[in-house]
Amino acid sequence: MNEPVRFAQISDTHVRPDAVERGLVLADHLAEIQAGGYDFVIHTGDLMDEPSAWAARAFRAMVSRLQIPVYFVPGNHDVYNPPMGEIEAPWWARLEVDSDTERQYRDWFGPSWHIVGCRGVHLVGFDSLIINSGLPEEAEQWIWLEETLRSLGGRGEQIVLFTHLPLFIRQPDEELDAADFANRYLVIAPPGRDRLLDLIRQHRVAAVLSGHIHVPWARSHTWPEGFTTRFVSTGTSGKPSGMAIGQFDLPLSPAEGLGYHEHLVTGDGLVSHYHQHTTTPGDGRWTLKQAWTTTCRDGQAPPDRHGLRWHDAGYHPEVRAWTQAAAASRRAIGGRSGEAFYLRQAFEAEDESVALCLELLTERAVDIYLNGEPVYRLDALGERPLAWKSVGGTYVIDSPVLNLGLGQRLVRKGENILALRVYGEPSRGDRIGEYIAFRPLARDREPGLASKQQEVGQT
Repeated sequence: MNEPVRFAQISDTHVRPDAVERGLVLADHLAEIQAGGYDFVIHTGDLMDEPSAWAARAFRAMVSRLQIPVYFVPGNHDVYNPPMGEIEAPWWARLEVDSDTERQYRDWFGPSWHIVGCRGVHLVGFDSLIINSGLPEEAEQWIWLEETLRSLGGRGEQIVLFTHLPLFIRQPDEELDAADFANRYLVIAPPGRDRLLDLIRQHRVAAVLSGHIHVPWARSHTWPEGFTTRFVSTGTSGKPSGMAIGQFDLPLSPAEGLGYHEHLVTGDGLVSHYHQHTTTPGDGRWTLKQAWTTTCRDGQAPPDRHGLRWHDAGYHPEVRAWTQAAAASRRAIGGRSGEAFYLRQAFEAEDESVALCLELLTERAVDIYLNGEPVYRLDALGERPLAWKSVGGTYVIDSPVLNLGLGQRLVRKGENILALRVYGEPSRGDRIGEYIAFRPLARDREPGLASKQQEVGQT
């Protein structure tokens, strides 16, 4: 093969618009990945905590800072679960995948199954939640997967599969209690699992990458034909869970599950390295300084000054074009119809352990820069979604409020400049009191959760 292919794998980000702390974990991982020189990133599912348009918007904003390609497959929190049949299961596992949730996912994030090619390495992503479902999408995906692997298998190039659910934990032919809910929930169940294993063996697949169990776990299996397939599950870039640890007696702790994988594919197969998350959201103090605001017609921008753009760190606003404002923890977002609103907000960080939360209320599109670098891009809502309530009754989202974190990997000691552009028309006639607020990171549990036990229990 050509030059080795190096990519990152993140998973189980469980993004919610109101959950800042897990967003800081994701921001930390993405900052490392962006600086790591990878060819691309794969995300092996559970992009959101539950499938709402609000959470989809928040997730797209959080991954928008990546300047390298990122490819997704759905998880059970994105499209819900495969059928449990007669198995006794908790209510949240009884939320089953259907054609509507599949269609909704594709509208938000693109195809549920697809192929990524890079220098003679072929990554084939597929949707594990529809396997054994009997849905029309399952039959369509089997046809596509079999034809794709058949077309790739004769080339002598490396094939890597990626999906959400692992195929097994200890060995490919392990027998699991079919009546045990956790066994059915945590891995792909037969007969779909066995059909996949046959394809893996037939087409000499080098590796299968997955998420879902929220801890790093890997096994190698050598087939009778003499080649070896590597099976790797990565941790979480969102929230820890001890469910798989307890079910399969894994020698790990939930805290070890915070992290992501780095993979290198060579002519000899897959080599993986796990990056465990070791930082915690900081408590360093920060102080808001002066702010500058202006408006321009949509499609225009404040003029450059001395070769610097309006969002660059060293840019000095021109007094006639910008309005200087006193420091304020909450600021209204201005701009009339057809105008874009610009804000430059300075703040002083005591050290590099600062964790700052941005609270945004707007239906318009937003570009956010920190010290001249793009950190978030928020889509316009367009037509506002209906008010959304989590099926467990734990939280409700009925406004476009979004919380975004700026943590240690982004903020630097001393002066920082946050630059923000809000543009486009809101979906309604009024401005719904649009604002941006600057908050310290709350150290309490995330809002709306019934208990920490529930937070750690689900995957």
